[in-house]
Amino acid sequence: MKFKNIFIACGALFFGAATLTSCGSDDTAYDIDGIAHERVYFANAGVLEEGMVVTTPVGSIVSVKGLFNVRATKAAAKAMRVALDIDNSLVDAYNKANGTNYLAAPEGTIGMNSDGLTIPSDTVCSADTLKLTVADDKAAQLKDRRGYLVPVVIRSCDAEGYRPSLNLSVRYLHIASVETVINDNAGSVPGKQVSKAEAKVNWKCLSASGAGLSPEGFAGLFGNGWNARWKFGRKEARSSFVVDLGAVHKLTAFTIAGQVITNTVVESSTDNSAWMTLGATKEHKSVNQWYVLYGAIPARYLRVTMDLDESFWGWDYDYSSISRFNLAYDD
Repeated sequence: MKFKNIFIACGALFFGAATLTSCGSDDTAYDIDGIAHERVYFANAGVLEEGMVVTTPVGSIVSVKGLFNVRATKAAAKAMRVALDIDNSLVDAYNKANGTNYLAAPEGTIGMNSDGLTIPSDTVCSADTLKLTVADDKAAQLKDRRGYLVPVVIRSCDAEGYRPSLNLSVRYLHIASVETVINDNAGSVPGKQVSKAEAKVNWKCLSASGAGLSPEGFAGLFGNGWNARWKFGRKEARSSFVVDLGAVHKLTAFTIAGQVITNTVVESSTDNSAWMTLGATKEHKSVNQWYVLYGAIPARYLRVTMDLDESFWGWDYDYSSISRFNLAYDD
């Protein structure tokens, strides 16, 4: 399947008492260069704010919440203007210093609502906020799985006696790129849910690993009541399995549940060789525990990887299991 559309949702990680949009108290140690200048700077300078680019089969929704304020070390008698810019020349240096391989965003993909912020007189925090934006017609360019780094820098300040900080003048926004076909806005489960009788006849577990999960126990999912479960044999943080559905089907939704499971990544394949990631359950909304796909995905094989809660009380009482696994087809 070819995915052409992009959904971008960027959130911010908050560190300490000062947030992206807050101008509360600040205990930062400022640079000293031997000259009697006041400084303008970013609170939490150098902090990497996290964003996300989610590629989906339909729609194009752009929402980037990269918000920044600037501060001054001392209030001035007059309002001051602090000039800001995106400096892609800093990306390589950041990668070398942090062992990352982020890319610079393509020219023109990242915009700013203003080229500067204003700190009013008799205060030390900007009254306005810088917001980073991505144009709808540019979003599709942000699709590399390495992600993109957007360095925002303080260029200058027009107040006499004030200069940009030497070490607190850069903020970073990282935009990760993720692929998913799970529809968070689905209102119902399309297609026909596979019956236990049909699954028992046609599905086969090809392999299972981690947490003592065995292919032989797969049939336990097709039992009745409490016995309808696939038990884990030992406490571990991760487990996975591969299922052959017996034929290529048009997959429209899946469900998997278990008290010990904290996240599940599901991949599909038609040949047990080339795999496509459908998504991670902890990042999405479900419809009565069913994760609905944007369209019918051809699939014969499913590879399921689960994160497990090692602190779950049920490990000692035989309650650690997969209690539900099923699919819906549109054949």
